[in-house]
Amino acid sequence: MIDHRAEPKPDFVSHSVPPARRLSSGMPLCQLLADAFLIAPVGDWLIPDLAARRDVYVKYFGIFLGHGLSYGVVDVNVDLSGVAIWFPHDADSPNPADVYHHYLAWRSS
Repeated sequence: MIDHRAEPKPDFVSHSVPPARRLSSGMPLCQLLADAFLIAPVGDWLIPDLAARRDVYVKYFGIFLGHGLSYGVVDVNVDLSGVAIWFPHDADSPNPADVYHHYLAWRSS
């Protein structure tokens, strides 16, 4: 099996954001993820108010972005107009669901 993530990507860079920069660097990515999923039938039904849905989605994707920065790989393109979060499938990495309560408390404060 070929690991395509190991191949060079000319317009993408893979990096971890240092902990001191996570909040300032992560917010545009949370907003990008929220905007990408903002308009969808299930989201429209769950949270009918668009502004409220965007606020919830920014916080929701912040949980997964934070987990990806801590335990996975976050790929972004150079102008930060695209993002992918990769999680390893090994025993050393916690499942996001296992630490969800911790992230939820952090995002709610």
